[in-house]
Amino acid sequence: MIKRLQKNPDITLRELAEALKEETGVSVQLSSIHRALRRANYSYKKRPHRR
Repeated sequence: MIKRLQKNPDITLRELAEALKEETGVSVQLSSIHRALRRANYSYKKRPHRR
C-alpha cells in the first residue's frame, strides 16, 4: 500500500482499498487504511485538482 502511494501520491483511499482487494482478495474499510497511513506517518490531504 505504501509503495502504491509513493508511486501515485494523489491516489484516493477508495482506490487504495480497491487495489488491495484486487491484489490480495482482502476487503478493507477506508478508515482502516487511513489509520494505517497515519501510523506510517503519512498525512492524507488531497491536493487540489490541477488543470
